[in-house]
Amino acid sequence: MVPPARRARGSAPRQQPCPAPLLSELPESAKRGLPTLTITGAVASDNPAQRLLLVNGQVLPQGAMAAPEVVIEEIRARSATFNFRGTRFRVGFEEPAMAIELSKQARADAIASIERWFREERDEKIGNIAAGALLGFFLEELGPVVFNQAVAQVQERLQMRIMELDIEVHEDEFQYWRRRERAARGR
Repeated sequence: MVPPARRARGSAPRQQPCPAPLLSELPESAKRGLPTLTITGAVASDNPAQRLLLVNGQVLPQGAMAAPEVVIEEIRARSATFNFRGTRFRVGFEEPAMAIELSKQARADAIASIERWFREERDEKIGNIAAGALLGFFLEELGPVVFNQAVAQVQERLQMRIMELDIEVHEDEFQYWRRRERAARGR
């Protein structure tokens, strides 16, 4: 038997924060006026700064406004927590299964390449059924690794572009009088 964990005298037990209720569990009065939220994708991460939610056609980070008066409080792998006029709620969504589908031609080319690799690099013959099974294994086992790395690289590039946005579209403030003075000097 494992003894219970000890805590310091006088300290209260640690309580996990209560998760926000699902949107469907909220009373109608709390949902009144809530804009439509259409979630079509999410990128979960251990780093909150890298969490993104595709909602209402926009890619938004945690903390952003998803709609008027609706703030994205937290993005998780299978749900997002929002705050609407002080009321917190969660919206659950399916985590898409990682399935990499190849076109018929790409699959045939990949199988032929695997057969050739075994023949030329290992001096072994592998049939197309075995090569197809090996391809399926690699797609299922290693496909998510490659996919996740590609997503991380895209996130990094998008983050860099977002950081450059103020440089590209920056406009100096309070220029009315300066422009007017320049125009007067040029007359």
